[in-house]
Amino acid sequence: MDIFSRRSLLKALAILQSGIEDIETKVWQHINMRTFEITSDAQDPDKVHVSEMVPFRRYGITLDTGSGQKEEYRELPAIMQGIWDVDPNGYEKAIKARFSDAAYSIKGSSPYRDKISLRSVPLSIEEAMDAISEAIDQNRPYQPVIMPLALNYADLQTEARQRNMQSKSLIEGRVEAHQLAMGEDIPALFRGLRNMSGPINKNCRNRLLSFFNSPTMENWDDVARLIISSDMDITPWSIWTSLDPSAPRSLNKDGRWPKIPDKEMFIRILEAAASEPKQLVEAKQVTADDILKEKLAVENALRRSLGMDSLTDAEIDEAFLRTSEGGDREIEDCPSPGM
Repeated sequence: MDIFSRRSLLKALAILQSGIEDIETKVWQHINMRTFEITSDAQDPDKVHVSEMVPFRRYGITLDTGSGQKEEYRELPAIMQGIWDVDPNGYEKAIKARFSDAAYSIKGSSPYRDKISLRSVPLSIEEAMDAISEAIDQNRPYQPVIMPLALNYADLQTEARQRNMQSKSLIEGRVEAHQLAMGEDIPALFRGLRNMSGPINKNCRNRLLSFFNSPTMENWDDVARLIISSDMDITPWSIWTSLDPSAPRSLNKDGRWPKIPDKEMFIRILEAAASEPKQLVEAKQVTADDILKEKLAVENALRRSLGMDSLTDAEIDEAFLRTSEGGDREIEDCPSPGM
């Protein structure tokens, strides 16, 4: 990497470590438009984690309309979608050469950026400089080195217990909110309507009553997104779509409703919202094996995003062996689902 770019990168790293800008992540861009996110390590203030922003399968273009400029976003042709993997340094130039000097790539954070920050090997300033420089000098997408996966069956059991307790607490909260909303002091039309805190407030009732008395588009728009239930469908709009297949799932391009519910349907919406929570039955108990499957799925998704192969059964067994405590269960009995 050229001296100018190294100095620019060093400055960005220095700003991140100094705390001057009070940020956890600093974005740095090379002259070829490759963009990197550098995040402070949570444990060691002298170390950082690096990830590269990856292009979406879309590109933008700035159009001159005569009365000004506007941005337009278009699908990237299939023939262009493999360029990043083989020539990331030339990706931006290829976009402009294919379409226009006014065209540009659209990039975003890796969907696994936070996971990478937890699992990637933390780097010193010098190591981060070298790692980014190598990715650019070798013209390859940046790939952080991730620490080997470590699994502990006792931890999996603890996480399963915590998940089950949270699920139980959530169900109890929904039941309690419904019971509070059934009080005799609440007008019959609104009895049972609630959010997670309890009965809906007076302002919410008045807005619902306005639509009940005058079902206009304006009044519907005012109540459609109110939270009136702590169950699966929580707003009048979402409840309407669950009751009526013809209910609109989106608004028109002008932001107006294609149609609104009539008074009879609105009463059905309120009745559905006021009904008892559907999840009163005890939720399926999560086991340590369930948690393990989830973790392996996330791990393999992370590895695929970095161009790595999925874990083998042998590697999963090794992950358990990396911890000092494996719980009471033998390694051979731990499931090793193929992902």
